Amino acid sequence: MTYDFEFTVADLRAAAGEATFAAAARHVVDIDGPHEDDWSLYATVRLDDGQELETILHHRAGKPLQGDCTCGEERAGRLCSHLVWVGLVYLGLDADPSRALAAETAPASDLRPWLATLDRPELIELIIEAAAESLECRRRLHLRSRI
Repeated sequence: MTYDFEFTVADLRAAAGEATFAAAARHVVDIDGPHEDDWSLYATVRLDDGQELETILHHRAGKPLQGDCTCGEERAGRLCSHLVWVGLVYLGLDADPSRALAAETAPASDLRPWLATLDRPELIELIIEAAAESLECRRRLHLRSRI
């Protein structure tokens, strides 16, 4: 499966503001979705107080992130924390927002100590997974394998 993400964690933070971005995971107990069409992500977010929120995160390439949420917290074109959470889940980073941002911005070389702890079969599976998810990675590996 190839993922072509049209936004980043940093884009989510910029669209929501620091405080709202940091609050993204608070009170969320479950999410149904996100379900995707060409321009938007749809999800139902369940909170610890029993509320169910309907969200739509618009992520058109080259356009600013925008969205709608039934929580009513969006202000002045800013995303609410629930829309940030939908974006993080879509990116496969359903973790504390600050950790997700750190994972996105950390240099690849920071992975070396952890990678050194893995055995050969684990490394192979990790590389195959990365190649399956990234066309660019797959192309580069195939070119190297033919040398």
